[in-house]
Amino acid sequence: MNRYELTENMRKARRTFRFSATEQALFYELVAICNGENWPNVFVCSNAELCCALYISEKTLIQSRDRLIGSGLIYYKSGKSKRDVGKYSFSEKIQTTVENTGNFTAKHIKSNNR
Repeated sequence: MNRYELTENMRKARRTFRFSATEQALFYELVAICNGENWPNVFVCSNAELCCALYISEKTLIQSRDRLIGSGLIYYKSGKSKRDVGKYSFSEKIQTTVENTGNFTAKHIKSNNR
């Protein structure tokens, strides 16, 4: 996906979901972050970074993100700790799979398209 396609997706969804200004600002901030990272399928961003960029509380961020997820505009996978930040995607669900590698278990992020 590119910025134009994502903008069109937002415009279409906005007619159905009636997004708040904060929800729209969050979406466009995520688009800008993804663009800055050269459009990976899955990209990471902390709640703190988004809250600072948008001047919103973490509670407002979570509510806005949940509305975007519910509309199908974004996919999100929560991090397990402050060091393991959330993962976002515009095009695919993010799944965590567990593989047994002998004496320990390793987690890998995989997408549905792979």
